[in-house]
Amino acid sequence: MTMMRTAFLLAALLAPSMALAQEKAEPTLQEQMQMGTPEERAHCRPDVRKHCSKIDLSKGETHLGCLKSNREKLSTACQDVMTKYGQ
Repeated sequence: MTMMRTAFLLAALLAPSMALAQEKAEPTLQEQMQMGTPEERAHCRPDVRKHCSKIDLSKGETHLGCLKSNREKLSTACQDVMTKYGQ
């Protein structure tokens, strides 16, 4: 799986209602939510909410970058998902 697809998967974990930047050719929210399994999304959702709720997407910050920088604080289940996708 490519890093870009992994980033979209992890971005989709935070909030299903999160709006995407329209100027980029990014998958729609519906497409993002179809990436990864529901179990994988559920494993990381609490970690995204806990550690990455204050990132500023308008400044180019990403949920994946946040998870990577907080990796040692993540649940074992979320760390396993990140490892599965090469992160």
